Amino acid sequence: MRQYKTVSAPPDLFIPPQNPQAAFDVFANIMNYEAANGWIYHSMECITSVDPGAFGPISRHNFMLIFYREV
Repeated sequence: MRQYKTVSAPPDLFIPPQNPQAAFDVFANIMNYEAANGWIYHSMECITSVDPGAFGPISRHNFMLIFYREV
């Protein structure tokens, strides 16, 4: 049987044009931390929400990393 866990990606992650690898390292750090605690990376999903906004709808994209482990 598998147990699943979700971890929110940083909502304000900035990807600098001169060093995009720095942003990708944030995800690697999360994945390595979870792996050290017995979790196996499964996938990353995006949940989109829409806020009304004063000048029209504003879409917000929330990313989550999904991990699992055998129990």
